[in-house]
Amino acid sequence: MTRVVFLARLAKDDVVACLKAQPNVDLFASEDTDEILRELPGAEVFVTADTRGDESKKIADLLHAPNRKVKWVHCLSA
Repeated sequence: MTRVVFLARLAKDDVVACLKAQPNVDLFASEDTDEILRELPGAEVFVTADTRGDESKKIADLLHAPNRKVKWVHCLSA
C-alpha cells in the first residue's frame, strides 16, 4: 500500500477521485496545512499545488528530514 498525502487546494474532487480509483493507494487529502504536516512524514507520495512563504518552509523542512519516506512529489498547476 502506498501512502499518498494530497494538499487539496487545486482540482480537489478530480484528483481525489483519480487517486481513490488506483489500486494500493492509501490517500489522505486535506486543505489544512497543519493536517498535511502531521501526515507527511509517513507518506511516500506528496501531491500539492504551489505553496508560499512560511508554509513552503515547513513543508520543505519535512521533505528534507533524514527520516522522510517521501520518494515522489507531484506538483499540480492550473
